[in-house]
This record gives sequence, structure tokens and C-alpha cells, in this order.
Amino acid sequence: MRWRRLWAVLIIAFLAVEPFLPLGRMREYLVHVIVQIFVWSFVAGAWSLMGRFGLGSLGHGAFLGVGAYATCLLWNFFGLTPWIGGLVAVLLTVILAVVIGYPCSRFQVVGHYFGLVTLAVSEVVRLLIIAERDWTGGSLGVSLKPAPSDSSIWALQFADKRV
Repeated sequence: MRWRRLWAVLIIAFLAVEPFLPLGRMREYLVHVIVQIFVWSFVAGAWSLMGRFGLGSLGHGAFLGVGAYATCLLWNFFGLTPWIGGLVAVLLTVILAVVIGYPCSRFQVVGHYFGLVTLAVSEVVRLLIIAERDWTGGSLGVSLKPAPSDSSIWALQFADKRV
């Protein structure tokens, strides 16, 4: 128990001091690595749940895509900050999960069939993103509109690539 507490204190201390360390050009790479850590932790959590409950899901990309596109589109078209857009994205992802999960649970869809249902959901989301070219940019994707220079924290965008 003592070692866990020590590691927790060390990690919190590092996270508190790290933004003030002069890393120069390494800052850009560090932000990239942190984003990759968050994305792969999502994937690891999803696979962990699959292993724990024995339901082989192939629809993780759909849930990640709905959340990512919701946040980006809310900023681009409605000017809603990503702080609130992230919460809306979580809500939309939960709604999608309930729409898929409740019928699968009710009709006891398990095994390979559950995998096929989630794969179908992932394909439907992908095709919707491609079809709604005016909103999502189609197969080319969408980029965030630049934020005004005075609202970097509000928009989670920074003028300096080194952050």
C-alpha cells in the first residue's frame, strides 16, 4: 500500500511540474505521445471489458468516432467549446451504446452474432460520416476551425505548436 501511495504522489508531482519544464522542440512530440496514450488507453479499456464479459465487440471505432466528430462539429458549426462538446460527445456515445446494447441484451445476442452487430454499427457510422460530406468532410475528414488567439484554453487550441 505504501508503494502505491508513493507512486501516486510521484506521478501527481511530475504532472504538476512537467508543463514548466523547458523542453523546446520536444514539447510538440510530448503532446503527440500524450494523445496517443489517451487513444490507446481507450482501446485497452474496451478490450479489457470484452475479455471480462466475454462479448467480442468490433464496434469500438464507432463509439470513438461519434465522440470525436461530435466534439469537432459542435466547435466548427456552433462555436461550442470542446470542454462542453466533450460532455455532449459522451452523452451521444452513451445514447448509441444504449440503442445497441439494450436490444442485444434483451434478445440475448451473444458470441459471433454480437460481434457482427457491433461491426454493422461501426460500418453504419463510417458510412454516415462519409455520406454527410457537407458536415464531416466525407472520407477526407474534418479539421477544427482555428480559435481566436485570446481563447486558447477555452478552445483547447494553442497558437504555438510547442504549447
